[in-house]
Amino acid sequence: SLAVSIFKLTATNANQTKVSFAVEEGNVAFKIKDGVLMSADEKTVYGCNRAEVKGKSLTLAAETIMGYAFYSAEITSVELPNAVTIGDRAFYKIPTLTSVKIGDKCTTFGTYVFNGCNATMTFTIETETPPTIGMSTFGTATAFKGKIYVPTASVDAYKVAKNWKTYAKVIEAIPAAE
Repeated sequence: SLAVSIFKLTATNANQTKVSFAVEEGNVAFKIKDGVLMSADEKTVYGCNRAEVKGKSLTLAAETIMGYAFYSAEITSVELPNAVTIGDRAFYKIPTLTSVKIGDKCTTFGTYVFNGCNATMTFTIETETPPTIGMSTFGTATAFKGKIYVPTASVDAYKVAKNWKTYAKVIEAIPAAE
């Protein structure tokens, strides 16, 4: 059996929402680092202890962020330089999230990943080829008033890519470093 204790609370919408985790001593499959539950090799993030990550900026080396991992977690920013896959609603309903930076390896975003986050967030992705994204990744086009920064050579590709085109008006080239 896996030596992990997971405590759940029922959210107001009747979904089971991960709130707090404890990993038993001697566990070789999972660990908690800075309030984030992840695989021992740090390649997969499963969830977080909301109270421990509240108000923090996170940088995670993980390749996979599982669905609902940071649901309503009240973080302020996140950097995911190695992310390949980000699951459904991974950062759902985080109005405190103002900055997201994704590296150049990402291939897939689930649905509603950043829906319900700060409407004026700055989202930067370094991936040249537009990753596959689910519907309403950033919420509705009218509700999302932030900026989506992509590689200069890829701006046009993002603006016409499936589901990215919803946000074409706010897609711009990553600003040059000063």
